[in-house]
Amino acid sequence: MLHFFEKQSGGGWLETTTYDSNPTGAPSGSLSIGESLALDAGVLTACFFAGAGDEIPGIHTFERQLSGVWDESATFATFYAKGLGATSYDAPAMALEDGILVCASGRTDGDDHGLAASFERIDAVTWSPRGQAHDPDAEFGFEDVRAVAVSNGHLVAAGTATGVHGLGWVGLAVLDAQPDGTWSTPRRLVLEEQLGTPQWSTKTGDLPIVDVDGDRIVASRYESSLVNGSTKGVVHVFDRQPTGDWLETARIEDPLPYDGVAANGHAFGAVLALDGDRLAIGDWRAGRVFVHERDPSGDWPRTATIDAPPSGSGLASSFGKALDLDGSRLVVGTAAWSIVPQPGEGAVVAYEFSTGSGWVRTHTILPGDVVWPSPYGGALEVGALGASVALEGTRVLVGATDTMSSIDKVPIGAAFVLELGPSGGVDTIGAAFGHQGYQEHLGGVVALAGGRAIVAAESLTDDLALTNTSTYVYDVESDGSLTPIARVPRIGLDPYVSGAPVPARVAADADHLVVFDEAYDWFTLQDPGVRAYGLGTLFQGQRRLFVDVGGIDDLYLRAGSGHGGDIYFVLGSITGTSPGIPVPGTSLVLPLAYDIYTNYLQLTNGGVLVQPYAGVLDVHGRADAKFFLYKDWFLPFAGFQVHHAFLVWDPETATVTHVSNPLSVGLELFD
Repeated sequence: MLHFFEKQSGGGWLETTTYDSNPTGAPSGSLSIGESLALDAGVLTACFFAGAGDEIPGIHTFERQLSGVWDESATFATFYAKGLGATSYDAPAMALEDGILVCASGRTDGDDHGLAASFERIDAVTWSPRGQAHDPDAEFGFEDVRAVAVSNGHLVAAGTATGVHGLGWVGLAVLDAQPDGTWSTPRRLVLEEQLGTPQWSTKTGDLPIVDVDGDRIVASRYESSLVNGSTKGVVHVFDRQPTGDWLETARIEDPLPYDGVAANGHAFGAVLALDGDRLAIGDWRAGRVFVHERDPSGDWPRTATIDAPPSGSGLASSFGKALDLDGSRLVVGTAAWSIVPQPGEGAVVAYEFSTGSGWVRTHTILPGDVVWPSPYGGALEVGALGASVALEGTRVLVGATDTMSSIDKVPIGAAFVLELGPSGGVDTIGAAFGHQGYQEHLGGVVALAGGRAIVAAESLTDDLALTNTSTYVYDVESDGSLTPIARVPRIGLDPYVSGAPVPARVAADADHLVVFDEAYDWFTLQDPGVRAYGLGTLFQGQRRLFVDVGGIDDLYLRAGSGHGGDIYFVLGSITGTSPGIPVPGTSLVLPLAYDIYTNYLQLTNGGVLVQPYAGVLDVHGRADAKFFLYKDWFLPFAGFQVHHAFLVWDPETATVTHVSNPLSVGLELFD
């Protein structure tokens, strides 16, 4: 029970209000109110506990009226809107000033992780959560990863989760590459925490989105689901500090008014492209791209708003669905996915910035402008052009997920390499296609990094009614053609949700390929998660083998066309990759520790374990080899790793000209 008193002019105290019933909206059951209080400027916040065995503290507010009576006004939960059974919290300590409430509580169930939350009074009945925090030592993990990014040795995964205290949150996990090839413990960056069970749609919505460039991260959170309604998006900017911590340095909000009607909602922040101090933000629903630039004070003012070009074939339908930015050049994709593939849809628009003129449209590329022969006969019908874009200089890699042959009309998808020429001209100089007969929708995600092209498929249905959504790695040759060098398969359930494919979550820089796999892989016994692969010149088919079962690890040697016709040698180590083996007469170091396994391969030309041990690279600098693990041969080495690398010898100069990155396969016991 609460009693309200006011001091009278004569010095006495008069009780003006007595509160002895359940607050409006409080859970049913027994009620304990008033274990902690905070009072400021005619507003009182009171802690309450409600429901037998449901010891989750809530806040009830009262507002003083002109008559002197205190009326109940609002009810909300401090940390979690629903009970957690026997889990309980202490009554929170509270502080209230100028409409800002801060409360903090410990746990009374043996868990020593405390919680804190803050709220802002909007009006008498509305208190908006400003943020929550808990013990940084508490574990966390994503329930759904929505985006990945990698740059400068920083891997960022963005997702949604229910934390250790039942708090729903949207945030980032940031990992740093270590010298030994591993990744650091994730740092958690929270974009938003929500009271109660998370209400964000992890399938129909597209939040959050992330991009990273150097030591800067940009991340957005928005809800694109028409079921749950759309809210104004927010873009967060984080900069890495000398301590290694990441500090949020700016927030950029949707500049367009929002009327609260889901069908009229926005998609501000649905696509991000960061290049140094310049950031492009796409809003495909509004048909706009916003450009922000960091000023000397550290703010990010909007410097340009780019509207969709006049309506035309695919131009304005989903302008801003895909973006990439490279210096003073910007490319925008407009393709919108349709339940019925539509050849001839989509477009790519290129802009160039100049002082005085701003962002000027230089190229408008329609499906009919992409000229390339069909790989499967008939005429090539380009569809969903601009589903994804990647830009390096004047070269653009464009995904066209609904591309098909006029014969079978199956949307295999494609990725095209386009060269932007003068006066709006464009040449198609390279292409890659999905597999014939499969709805692979190749081109859902594309990236250009370090002379490599990364192209991801959205879906592929095989005869087992499973879905293999794969990521392909290509060498981009000097003429723009694409030479396949590796494939990262993903085996999972059908990704179609409400008739729309879920794009692969893929990112790459010059050194790493990052793929989120949401399925349990029964062949490698790997749980769902973010997988990072080295983008060197050596790739592998397996990451672990079982010594009591046996198996084969495929080794893919991809030295590049500059080494075509040269000789390769595959070597290995059972003890590690350092200090390395210096190559005489060069500054190269083969990243293997010389040991008995290295010696065995040299003396036996690979013996029965690595074949072919040596050979000639093809014109593209490629070759394949295998590591054979025979059943029970390596039982004493269970728990160890076998490392492989290769070197390239130029017969014309009689010198070693290249050493690859090392790759390791773990040796484990199956049973």
